[in-house]
Amino acid sequence: MMDRTMFGLSPDKGTSVLMRHADWMFLDRVLASKPEWTNLVETGTFYGLTSLYLGVIAKLRGGQLHTFDNIDQRKREIVEAWPDCVHFDHEDILEASKGEVMRWLHKPYTFAFFDNGHKAGEVCMYAKWLTVGSGFIVHDCGLEWEERDILYPLKAYHFEPFMQEEGLELGTSCRAFVRQA
Repeated sequence: MMDRTMFGLSPDKGTSVLMRHADWMFLDRVLASKPEWTNLVETGTFYGLTSLYLGVIAKLRGGQLHTFDNIDQRKREIVEAWPDCVHFDHEDILEASKGEVMRWLHKPYTFAFFDNGHKAGEVCMYAKWLTVGSGFIVHDCGLEWEERDILYPLKAYHFEPFMQEEGLELGTSCRAFVRQA
């Protein structure tokens, strides 16, 4: 069965390397179930396609998206389509732990999409800054990280799996978590 991948080509392989159809469906379901999440944060901007999607969500909710990457690979035609509530920050988030990313994660009603080069490191470094009721999705489970890699911050900061059954049924490589009191 052919993988239904959407958006983008790998510069070196010529095949799609970004979000698969199941990942988009899961991201959409999680965000639809949490309309109070108006402050969105993305790590790993890459070409900016997921930023475009998250930016539209933020705009519809009257919120903002702050997207972070240490290399600016954004495509001009994609950035031109970004809503005015999308802000790109050129920052190495694993080196700049006191930078802008922490400032935006600490706001109430935040949703984070961890999709940079070291997903488990991002969760370990930044999940603790999310407030109660906020949540995050980590992309590429089983491909770049395993759930055991993030057990400590999940338990230490009271995060519970969110919509896990739906995600497994869809076959997504995304995992969602929400911070509890």
